Amino acid sequence: MQTRFKFTEASVSRAAVPTGSKATAFYWDTEVRGFGLRVGQTGARSFIAQRDIRGRTRRVTLGKWPTFRVAQAREWAREQVFKMACGEDPAEARRAEEARGVTLEDAIEMHASAMRAKRCAPKSISSIREELDRHVSDWLARPLASLTRNECAERHERITREAGPYSANRVMTSLRACYNTAARRFEELADTPPTVGVTFNKVRRRREPIPWAELADWYERVQSIGNPVRRDLQLFILLTGLRATDAKTVRFEHVNFEAGTLHRPKPKGGEDRAFTVPVAREVLDLLRRRRDENHVLYGDDRGWAFPSTNMAGRVSHIAQPKEQRYDAEGRKVGYLPSPHRLRDTFATAGHEARVHPMDLKILMNHALPTGDVTSGYIRPSVEHLRESAELIAAFLLTRARKPSSEHPGDSGESEQVA
Repeated sequence: MQTRFKFTEASVSRAAVPTGSKATAFYWDTEVRGFGLRVGQTGARSFIAQRDIRGRTRRVTLGKWPTFRVAQAREWAREQVFKMACGEDPAEARRAEEARGVTLEDAIEMHASAMRAKRCAPKSISSIREELDRHVSDWLARPLASLTRNECAERHERITREAGPYSANRVMTSLRACYNTAARRFEELADTPPTVGVTFNKVRRRREPIPWAELADWYERVQSIGNPVRRDLQLFILLTGLRATDAKTVRFEHVNFEAGTLHRPKPKGGEDRAFTVPVAREVLDLLRRRRDENHVLYGDDRGWAFPSTNMAGRVSHIAQPKEQRYDAEGRKVGYLPSPHRLRDTFATAGHEARVHPMDLKILMNHALPTGDVTSGYIRPSVEHLRESAELIAAFLLTRARKPSSEHPGDSGESEQVA
């Protein structure tokens, strides 16, 4: 229903309410072209301004009657119709205004929601927030569109000086990810994030397996750890090649002692990367030992293979698997290499023990190659993978439990290619 008449307070109040299947009726003012009145089936009345822009009809809601009086709405309609006649799209202007109001805080929340939808690990989500809070907290309330390339470059340089090159790169990578997530929702944001102005620090992926000539010394130091749970955790990481988080959060419900397998439900990459692999007999013996001793040490280990008591006195898993010692002045000094170096050592042992690269990838939960059609058909059996796990464990234990002098060929780090 479309009818034209001069809008007055009286005529607007008398405008007919649509009936039947018509949900809305439109009436148009005879004085200002494009100035309209929309009446719903409930009788609600709203003033609108409407005009075609580049072949598309655009409509702006001015306000509800009688809150907005006719004279006020007519003046506003003249202004809006004039803008549209000049080519200004109110829908685009509204989206641009919304985009200008999106803050970095908003973008972080959008990105966190997107990560949760992808079922990313909670730790991955929280780490982004924590790093941005730590290093760019003064930007959180700022509109995302106001961040400049130069500001990002200068902040990256500052973080590099204060926290190191790795931290600086991570902060800017997280900032870029949050910006891109917001830009996918608000097309008015520039396609290119302001982090394009950053010259990222050149860093290398550290590949530092323990040299075979030093593995026996590492083993002796592990055996000197007074806490048997922490001692077994070090051996467990070495003999499984698991990432530190995967190792320290193992629960007995994840271990199938009969089948000799270990399940990790939420590894790096989230639930979609969950995996189950066979483990060596030595590892199963270690886990049985933990199951028996934990009850003596903790009474109730709450199902954790490597339990510890947190600050609240509650039993949970070990929080920090890295072993540290302190010098006479109370400064931290490295006592054992970080858990990831043990993962490097496991991978190196697998290579030198002639384990097939595909088997090694599966045991370490690395992505398999996608470009090789044949590889896509191969699914090694548990029995086959168990042989590989046993080979690696035997290779490592032979070198760890004997003095380096019994391995004349293992002259040190020079014989391992990182």
